[in-house]
Amino acid sequence: MSAMSLVSGRTKSCALLACALTFAGCNGAFSINLPGALPGPTQPGPSPASEPTATAPFGGCHLDANCPEHNEWQTEMGSIVDIRATDDPDQHGCTGVLLNNASGDGTPYVLVGRHCRNGREDNTGEQLTWWKFYFGRKSSRCGADVTSRVPPCRLENGCIQGGQVVATGTNGGGEYSLSRDYMLVRLSRSIPSSFNATFAGWSIEDSIPQSMTVIGHPTGMPMTIAYDHDSADYSDNCDRNGMMWRLFVDDGQVILGHSGSPVFDEDHRVRGSILTGASCTRNTRSCASALKYNWTYGPTGSRLIDHLAGGDRRLTSVSAR
Repeated sequence: MSAMSLVSGRTKSCALLACALTFAGCNGAFSINLPGALPGPTQPGPSPASEPTATAPFGGCHLDANCPEHNEWQTEMGSIVDIRATDDPDQHGCTGVLLNNASGDGTPYVLVGRHCRNGREDNTGEQLTWWKFYFGRKSSRCGADVTSRVPPCRLENGCIQGGQVVATGTNGGGEYSLSRDYMLVRLSRSIPSSFNATFAGWSIEDSIPQSMTVIGHPTGMPMTIAYDHDSADYSDNCDRNGMMWRLFVDDGQVILGHSGSPVFDEDHRVRGSILTGASCTRNTRSCASALKYNWTYGPTGSRLIDHLAGGDRRLTSVSAR
């Protein structure tokens, strides 16, 4: 099923993830209808023929992040986390990003989509003891065969197990909101220097990004990258309140498994996290939660601003470290 409409001068397809959302990469997915969207398939995403498999090479319009043309994003790639929420080494969960805080003290905060909890309540303080956080998962070389299988979660394999929810879009109420699709997790231990990890910068500034870049692990693949070369916008096309970023990917692909992937602006700072993906078809919409609109949400001590900015309302951005 496909419904075509014009949005800001671009053609938008309501096939695949633009209709009914089956959130990307969750262990036991669930669906939500976007405002004004037509009923859609329960398993949106690329057709089975174009969906990457555990052993398939990079294909379709995925861009291998480990190729030299993407070298300007190498620093940010060090902040990307492949999250697994089961003991199955082939079962992908979501993507997250390691964020820097105002003090630059190395506190291991990972931002991820709230729906990666598979619809369960994710109250502040909850322990995610079974979650596994893999850092630095890239292809062995540019364009090499890829696999979604990960090694056992050990430090020598670039993995940390366990974390605690310190901020979330539920505010303790358990009610789901598209624009509040975020969760900040403090990992169970500090990041070893052997990970060569980066703590990504972020911004809640009012300025509209002139381009957006998405880095993540679709369906558990090694790291991929996708680009929207045009200015982003806030749109009620993504949620009724116009509090989410709307992207139209020009190069690369955003699909199942990109949930929680950071969206970087042209200054290489995180502006939000991917909620929905699109197909390989150009000019199809992707939506992302916005840090700016979730910054002060929730009770004092359990907000993004408290953990990432020390509660300082004057601080609007932090650089990577």
